Amino acid sequence: MPKFKEYDWSGYTTLERLYCYEFMVDRSKGEAAIRAGYKKQAAKQQATRVYKKCESRINEMLNDLTEPHNVTVDRIVQELAKIGFMDARQFFDANGNPIPIQSLSDDAASVIAGMKVRSESDGDDGEVATITEYKLNDKIDALRLLGQHKQMFTKKLVIDDKRPLVVVKDMTGRKKKEQ
Repeated sequence: MPKFKEYDWSGYTTLERLYCYEFMVDRSKGEAAIRAGYKKQAAKQQATRVYKKCESRINEMLNDLTEPHNVTVDRIVQELAKIGFMDARQFFDANGNPIPIQSLSDDAASVIAGMKVRSESDGDDGEVATITEYKLNDKIDALRLLGQHKQMFTKKLVIDDKRPLVVVKDMTGRKKKEQ
């Protein structure tokens, strides 16, 4: 059974400690503050204040969650790239038949989302499983996520030098003196 890390909470109130754990649930500052016990009316302001104080502890807790699984930005980008740039021909032999899963390359096997398997009786020995269809992860979604990571799809704001004409009206009722 994995042992959970004990954190030193000296310098933190009970509510701040609870806020840190609640923040880990959904990464929502305001909702974490409410669940930790802060009053709903002041949760937004309290959440901002408490988050600033607890940010280093929260980052430490997030790192402790991802570190054992080796979750890094680079690894996520690599997996998305495998899906996005996968070639479907890797799944079929020269005759167009699906290649058995045990014969696929590691990159090809990692992009499979599901498969259909047909069982057949081969006589005396029992049943033989044959893969009839591979379901692959969505290439478009993977490419979209990669593009967002590279900030390829940001909207550009075009500002031209056409400025509106400003008309000033004297609403006081006084007539303008002629010079």
